[in-house]
Amino acid sequence: MEKMRAGFIGYLRPEDHFWADIQKLAALGYRGIESPEAFLMVGDVEENIKRLEDMGMRVLCAYASLDAVRAHEIGDMVRAARLMKTDRVACYVSAVNGSFWNCPPTYDAVRRDIEQLELLAGELEKEGLSLTYHNHYQDFLVRYNGVTCFDMMLSQTEKLKIQLDAGWALNAGVDPCMLMRRLGNRLAALHVKDYRSGEKREDAGYRPVFTSVGCGELPVGRVLQTACEMGLDYAVVEQDEMDHLSAMQSLTAAYLNMKETGFVE
Repeated sequence: MEKMRAGFIGYLRPEDHFWADIQKLAALGYRGIESPEAFLMVGDVEENIKRLEDMGMRVLCAYASLDAVRAHEIGDMVRAARLMKTDRVACYVSAVNGSFWNCPPTYDAVRRDIEQLELLAGELEKEGLSLTYHNHYQDFLVRYNGVTCFDMMLSQTEKLKIQLDAGWALNAGVDPCMLMRRLGNRLAALHVKDYRSGEKREDAGYRPVFTSVGCGELPVGRVLQTACEMGLDYAVVEQDEMDHLSAMQSLTAAYLNMKETGFVE
């Protein structure tokens, strides 16, 4: 069983010392960055990608905003993916997550987004690209006719792949390892996010207090072992908000904690 490589998304901001930090993270052992358009799609993109590759890093996927998905802006997505030498495009939200922006989801809005995601997945497949959808906790808690929106998405799509956020799944009361097994070949990528339970949430469960991977409630070793057994290439760490550490400190802790499990190189 081959070990996974470590990647990350977020953490660094355009105003930070991006290239100096990337050099440090590459030296530590990180090998991938996800959706880095804010850094790489400015100036000489080819030179930026070469600089990244020279550090031993690669782009894991390009970004598709929900607005772009709804507008079917496939040209821009293909162009970005080609320039950054990646074969995957990721959408990180849908109507079901509307509570994040004070827009409660409706069945029709959720269904339309699922249809648009599947349509776009089919078009991107013709270009040699795959489209993945990243879940949040609402995907597992919002139900219509007794069916979760996550299961609606699975049953109403074929081309669309899943980028499972293990932390958000656990926060919704779902065992991420069992879910990964159930997804099978629909599972294309893994986000490793950790948290402690905070205040009780109105809809269900508890608000997460995000923390460095390996410092919260996520069974990191079991999640990574399952991912390894399923043949995933990368474990992508993500932390929505910093806790007691800085972004670079948290990335360091996350990598070392994942490597200590024996499932990440």
